[in-house]
Parts: sequence; structure tokens; C-alpha cells
Amino acid sequence: MHFEDRRFARDSRFPFLAMNAVLRWQASFLIGIAIRQTLAANCRTVGELRDTIERQRQQQQEQRELLQRRQRRLRGRLLPPRRLRPAHFDSILGRIRAYVARIRSTASYWEHHGAELAAMVAQLPRQPTIYFTLTVADLHWPDLYAFLLAHTANTEPLLPNQSAEDVKGLSDEQRVQVLRDNADLVAFYVQQRMKLFFEHIVEPLFGVVDSWRRFEWQKRGSGHVHGVIWCGSAPEDTAALIC
Repeated sequence: MHFEDRRFARDSRFPFLAMNAVLRWQASFLIGIAIRQTLAANCRTVGELRDTIERQRQQQQEQRELLQRRQRRLRGRLLPPRRLRPAHFDSILGRIRAYVARIRSTASYWEHHGAELAAMVAQLPRQPTIYFTLTVADLHWPDLYAFLLAHTANTEPLLPNQSAEDVKGLSDEQRVQVLRDNADLVAFYVQQRMKLFFEHIVEPLFGVVDSWRRFEWQKRGSGHVHGVIWCGSAPEDTAALIC
């Protein structure tokens, strides 16, 4: 990705190939650790491992059916989430999911961070004060194109004369192409700009005491951030007093 002429970073397929290779290596490494621990503790052969996984799956299915019957007997009243959720954390697949949760973009990764957000909402003394979305005006940021010019000076010309003045004459389609060809640099710039904006403007302005954020990216590399913040000056939750 950082080859001097940026031939790999600008290729439409190589970044996805590289990401796929990294994710596969991480998954193989982490799952290997989980399997070795399981083999050392419970199973000695692959056959025993398969039998154990199948037996645990059947036990989890029986437990889910039992909880569903209990819920129907309560005539639709919901049990607390911790009692509805099957206790599979000590199972082999549960252990593998716990390891895989360290790999970005996996379902286990987002399940872990979703649970982290739910725990913050449940345990912090106040409810989240503000839900926000920060979007990127990447077609209209002169400093973004100055950043791209500075980091592509030794490669194929980014703009006709390689000057910031050329940006003013570009159409939206041309700007989108520039951003798409340098998606890695745009993503880095957006992430750093959002971080500084949050630290130097949002936090002092609103008196933020805690926050949770998630970056998302469009096809051309344009990013935006969703999140919630807790403000120290906001009133405490009064729902209990109202009830």
C-alpha cells in the first residue's frame, strides 16, 4: 500500500485483497489458539472435537427451547436479557467467537462493541445526551486536496499542474475519481480530522465525559461517524422519579 509510486494503493482490487489476506491470517491465528486450548483441556483428537461441538450445539438448542417455553408461560412477558441469552461462553464455539471478536469487521467484533455500548447505557449514571452523525465534505475541503498533493508528489500527477488552484476547476466527477484513487489517504485524513474536531471542539463545547463512536465508509472512501456522547452538565435520568 505504501509502495513509492502508489501502484498498489490505487489499484481497485489490491486493497481488498490485502485486507482479505490480513483478516484470514488473524482468523487462522486466533482460532488456532482457541482450538489448541480446547484440545489441551477437553479433546485429544479431531473426532472428539467435532463430537463435543455437536453435543454443545444440541445442549444450546435445548436450552433455547426451554427458555422459549418459559417465556410463553409468562404470557408474553420478557425475561431479563441475561436470562434469555444461552450460557454458551464456556463452549468451544463460544470461545472461538470470543477470540474472533478481536478481528475488525466480523460479526463477533460488532457484537462485542454493541454489548460495550449497551453496558455503557446501562451502567453510566446518565442516559446518553446526544446522538450525532458527522459527515465529510470531502468534495469541498481544499486542505484535503493539499494533503493529497503533498503525499503524492513523487507519483503520477494527481492534478494537471499539481497545484491547489487546479482543485477549483475540477468537476464533482473528477473530484470523486481523485478521492477514489487515493482512498487510503482520504480515510486517514478523515479519521484524524474527526478525532481533532471531537477533541478540540465537541468535547470542550458540550462538556463530554464519555462517548462511543463508529466510523463508516462509502464506496469512494468518503467517511462519516455515528456516535453518542454523555455530557457532564446534562440532568440525571429522572425516569424513575416520574414513574
